Amino acid sequence: MFRSLAEAAANCTRNIVTGYGPVFSDRKQLGVAAVLMRGQPDGSDVIAGASAQQPAERVPILIQAMKEEDCSARVSAVCDLARMGPSSKEAVPALIEALEDRDWVVRVASITALGEIGSEAKDSVPALIEALDKEDVCTSAAIALGRMGSAATAALERLTELRNTKTGFLRWCAEEAMRSIQQR
Repeated sequence: MFRSLAEAAANCTRNIVTGYGPVFSDRKQLGVAAVLMRGQPDGSDVIAGASAQQPAERVPILIQAMKEEDCSARVSAVCDLARMGPSSKEAVPALIEALEDRDWVVRVASITALGEIGSEAKDSVPALIEALDKEDVCTSAAIALGRMGSAATAALERLTELRNTKTGFLRWCAEEAMRSIQQR
């Protein structure tokens, strides 16, 4: 049992971004945790207020929310950016910075958001290639690179190396990413 709604939302997000959550489209999955945290006293009410604004106006508010001390507020902001897709490209530098966040769920959600932004997040490719070497986020990084299509061509060499890994899911993610990068 969870001690708070914030803990439940963080757990929900963790399940969502690792693929162990309910089966919905990626965008809908990312939205579940963000919706759970709307209006919470931990600072995520700022994020809820941002949802009524146009995407161009929301991005700076969400970038600011990514600096909150509370993990669930940071995750909620990143999930909102992911749902906005390419229209949140202004957040790419902040999302790259979040790849070093102390909380794993924020790192994975940030990688997922970069993938949702797609080719507009091409500046994140070097950081995502580095993330391929981190056991806790490598599969998410491979998926995100695949979503960027040809903008992630620089990752092909490292993804090719990952095809020889013993981990079946990582191998599959690397192969799918390579296929997506080469097709677009």
